[in-house]
Parts: sequence; structure tokens; C-alpha cells
Amino acid sequence: MHNLDAVPRVPCPPLGSRQGSVLQKERVGVNRIDDLASLLGVERQAWHGFNWPAIERSLGLELPAEYKEIAETFPRGEFQGAVKLIRPGDVDGDEDDYLGYFAHRLQDMREWRNDDPGRFPFPIYPEEGGLLPWGWTSRSALLFWRTTGSWDKWTVVVADPTFEKWVELDQGLCDFLIELVTGRVEAVDVHDLGVAGGRPTFVYEKPLPATSQSSGMDFWERMRGPGGAPESNIPALESLLPSEVLRAQSPVNWTRAQENIGIWFPADYREFMETFGPGNFIDLKIMAPDISSGDLAAFLAKKSEDARKWRRKGGRPPVYPEKGGLIAWGETSDGWTCGWAPVGHPDTWGVVLVSPRFRSVDYLPELSFSAFLVAYADPEKSLFLGRDQPNRTLPLFQPCFE
Repeated sequence: MHNLDAVPRVPCPPLGSRQGSVLQKERVGVNRIDDLASLLGVERQAWHGFNWPAIERSLGLELPAEYKEIAETFPRGEFQGAVKLIRPGDVDGDEDDYLGYFAHRLQDMREWRNDDPGRFPFPIYPEEGGLLPWGWTSRSALLFWRTTGSWDKWTVVVADPTFEKWVELDQGLCDFLIELVTGRVEAVDVHDLGVAGGRPTFVYEKPLPATSQSSGMDFWERMRGPGGAPESNIPALESLLPSEVLRAQSPVNWTRAQENIGIWFPADYREFMETFGPGNFIDLKIMAPDISSGDLAAFLAKKSEDARKWRRKGGRPPVYPEKGGLIAWGETSDGWTCGWAPVGHPDTWGVVLVSPRFRSVDYLPELSFSAFLVAYADPEKSLFLGRDQPNRTLPLFQPCFE
């Protein structure tokens, strides 16, 4: 078994003892959540309401008061462009269900532990004192509380996405977030959580516009069939691509892209764009929300026009900006459209494949954007119906459609 004493426990000295701190000293009596909101320029208000007694009864745990206050008074979004707070009902759950999709992640951890006990140095909820996730990152790493003792004694535990590296921080949620956005969390460097540097940043997450939410959902639900929620597979994708294709590029302004195009993008797609940018993945052209290289807005407009043309001849799927319509992000050399079915939270959108002339649709709800690319690069798999395999003589990735 993994020796718990070997897990680093990072002490957190008072903020005032750190040179160059944004907060020059610990301000006794001032709400730390107000400090966090002030750093980020976030206006605190009653954004959400939750039935905490019902939620806590379902968990069998009393949740930290600071977590409940942040969940209710902060808008949905990402701290420092990477860390998202788990809120009841957010992903594959009802409003009184705290864990939802993350119950499956915990079950996966327990099953993984059965095969490799040494990988997990802490008990896992619902075990006594077990790890309970409170957030996750754009690189699919989970952030936990160690639920030992009363909630005001819970500490933050950080693991990398493959649960090979662990750090327990000697602080609670709000102090961790303050340290995160001011660049002073030691665990961020250790685990490469994808956190943006620079000034404290909060990236707002907006739902799909009202024109894109309802009727198309019935289409995807009818097609869904069996299949679990998709998970990012960026580490496997990065291992496939040679280091020379890494692009030195300016970060994408995702807030502006969201406003221009009208959708919020899955985290693994955003990470792919930040790391590699648009280009040809084998014979699959991947578009980006950047007019200079891979204009996704124009591509979406073209796909919408194609769908209207071919629907009169029997084509089936709704296409964005129709309600709940397919959100296309790429196209193969022989005309297959690749996109997302916008069901649930963007990070749980599965991949959709549509044949030329929109005559057939294949919905893969278990594959995220990055997991689909990993599978597409596997010569043993055939992910498209009625077509040849991609041309394996082509480079695996050519940036910017070179």
C-alpha cells in the first residue's frame, strides 16, 4: 500500500509573510470570500440557490460553509482559466445530487485502486475520511477535500489526472483558490493543472443561447443508447504528437470567442487549441475560433447551410444554430462532418459523425473531442460508417492547414 506519510503536505504560511503578495497582510475579520471576489473582479450576488439540507442528507456529510457560499454567490466559470467548482446538479445529476457524474469518477478510482492499491494513498468517499471532489480542471484532474473530522478541518488534496502524484495542502477551499489565482500554490507547479499565469482571472461560463437548447435534445437522446459520459484524453493525445508540432502562440481569447460564436467550448478542445492550434489531424481538418487560421464561425455557417440543403433530400440531424443542433468542429478529406451533440455540460459533450450529404449520423456519447482523436489515430479502429480508413501515410498532425 502507498505510505500516506510519503504524500507531501504543503504548509501554507500567512499571506503577509510572502514577498510580493497581492494581499499585503492577513486581514482579521474580513470575509475571505470577499477577498477572493475582489481579486477576481467578480460581483457577488445570489446567482444560484440550493437545497443544502437535502444535498447534505444524500451525502451523509455537512459541506463546508465557505463552499456553499461560493457556490451560491459566484457565477459559473473557471478560476484562473482552469479550475471549476462542482455544483449540485451541474453534470448528469438533479439539483439535490451533489456528485452526479463525479460519482462515476469515484467508482473508477475505487476500481483502479483494486488493481493498483499503491496509487491511492487516501481513502475514497464514502469511506470514512475519504476524498470528496469539490472541483476539476481543464486537464481532467480532480481536486478533493480530505473529509477528516468536521468540515472546517477539511484540507485540499490535489492529484494529477492519472492519480500518480498527490499533494495535501494545509488549507481549505477559499484559501486554496486565493493562492491559486495569485500564483502561490506549490501544487500547481507539481501537477501542471493548466492554470493560466499572470493576474488573477475568472473566465465566465455562459450556457448555450436560448436558440440552441431544447428541441434538438430529443434527437440526440433518441440516438444516445448505451455509453458512459466522455472523459478528456489530452495526455494520451499529447503522447501521440511529436514535440515539434507544439505551437508558440498567443492564448485564445475564449471569452471573446464565446461571445462571437455563441457557445462555450469543452475544456479538452480549448486545451488542444492552446497547445497545437488548428490544423489537419491525419485527414481531419480541425477548425478554431480564430479568423486568421481556421474560422470556426464561417465553418458553422456553411454546415448550417449544407444541412438545410440536404434535409430536403432526407438529411436528419439538427445543426447549430438550430435548437440543440450539432456543433461542427471539423471535416474529413472525404466530407464527413465531426462535431458535438450539445447535451448537458460542454465537458460531457460526445462526438457526432455525419456522412457527406447528411445521409447518416453516428453519435458516440462516450467519446470526448480528445478521446475521439486518440481513437481516430488507431489504425485498428474504424470510427466512420461506410468509408475507408484515413490515409495513414499522412503526417499525424500538420498545424494551420499547411
